[in-house]
Amino acid sequence: VVSRLEEIQCILQDVGSNVATPRQSSSERTLKKTEFNPETADILEEWIDTYHSQLPPLRNFILPSGGKSSAMLHVARSVCRRAERRIVPLVQNG
Repeated sequence: VVSRLEEIQCILQDVGSNVATPRQSSSERTLKKTEFNPETADILEEWIDTYHSQLPPLRNFILPSGGKSSAMLHVARSVCRRAERRIVPLVQNG
């Protein structure tokens, strides 16, 4: 699991680099360096499906608890969701 999380972290860094690179003012070389392979998103989706299939079905809304590490994971999840919502319009507008 740890190695998979490290791989996900690297992929997300690549995505962040791609999103943060301005298309209009960057050189072709820079754009090439920050290119993101869309197939990687499919791989991430497969991993999500694999881990999700190992969980029992949710019957209630889950409230975060369990100490500092759990709280930090909840904050990270919230930040990721916020970033997703903000990125969609950027991608749609080019």
